[in-house]
Amino acid sequence: MYRFADDARVEKQCVTILIVDDFDRFREFASVALSAIPEVCVVGEATDGAEALRAVKLLQPDLVLLDLSLPKISGVEVAQTIVHEFPKARVIFVSSNTSRSIAAAAMSVGAMGYVTKQSAATDLIVAVRSVLRGQHFMSTELV
Repeated sequence: MYRFADDARVEKQCVTILIVDDFDRFREFASVALSAIPEVCVVGEATDGAEALRAVKLLQPDLVLLDLSLPKISGVEVAQTIVHEFPKARVIFVSSNTSRSIAAAAMSVGAMGYVTKQSAATDLIVAVRSVLRGQHFMSTELV
């Protein structure tokens, strides 16, 4: 089940982010890492593709940090729906998969970033900042 941020106050100038990953520790890591960006507010989390779509419809986040491999509905399918139905929302994929061709295919559905979990400690904040500036981002080992 998805959860909402404990702090229900979300300032208008805050960039809202939904974290979607079936791995608890990665969601925790991402939430802590993103708290280092003052203008960012994590507004919720989801653990599978179906929950992600419900949360996106309800929360309408500015950015979705989306695992490529999710139960119920794949990350790629979720991203396609987000891009089509919520064109203002930006998507950054996160994945353990380091295949350049998989990353390129994932990006082709309209995502603006792809961060490998192996590089997330160094790349996640850079990716979020890049995407928020309207730039695309790929983890360094994929470039």
